Amino acid sequence: MKKKIFNLAGIEYCTNLSYLNLDDNYISDLTPLANLTKLEYLYLNYNQIQNISLLANLTELILLGLGENQITDITPLNNLVKLETLYLYNNPIVDLSPISELVQLKKLDAEYLQISDISFLSNLTQLTELYLSYNQISDLSPLQNLTNLEILCLDENPISDITPLANLTKMEILNLSDTSGISDIQPLEGMVNLKTLRLSDNKITDISPLKNMLYLEYLDLSYNLISDISILSNKKYWLSVKCCER
Repeated sequence: MKKKIFNLAGIEYCTNLSYLNLDDNYISDLTPLANLTKLEYLYLNYNQIQNISLLANLTELILLGLGENQITDITPLNNLVKLETLYLYNNPIVDLSPISELVQLKKLDAEYLQISDISFLSNLTQLTELYLSYNQISDLSPLQNLTNLEILCLDENPISDITPLANLTKMEILNLSDTSGISDIQPLEGMVNLKTLRLSDNKITDISPLKNMLYLEYLDLSYNLISDISILSNKKYWLSVKCCER
């Protein structure tokens, strides 16, 4: 069993560090990191962190991993305007509005939080990967202008209307499983670049909007109300289909 770090004392002298991985330790006090202002990549996932105020000065950060901690307030992140990748998964966070101006973000992992309001996303138009599974999201309208998205995970949210996704035509991986509320998938019709589509455990009966998705490699339609999958017969590539049991 590897020894884990409890105390960062001494690291404050490593002022030229640009990369630091401290994942999977018992760290709670970030004070020694406060002056490591050359850091660009900082991994702090799987620790015991509650207070991140001392990260506010690390304005050169491009990647920040804070997943699986005990963080509630992310206000100190609002000045980290160079961030391109941010991991916040599995924290007791209910408000993500402080990151609404981090317009360079390309990847955001905010799974397993307690959020329902995603209006903070409307300005983050550079996002290509967005992970929002296991939240309380029902209104997807803030996503409608995120036209650079290639990966979007929204499974395990109380969603019924996916109309705001209609213009996200660069999508390659989309997960809308286990919402139990989606019946109309017409808004997906223009996502002709999709390779992976997960739609299990919904109320879908008609899959004709999928007919032009010639690049699909994986399609999960299980636990729906579908009786006719003949539109899938035109697929030019091998397609793994998990279908229609109820």
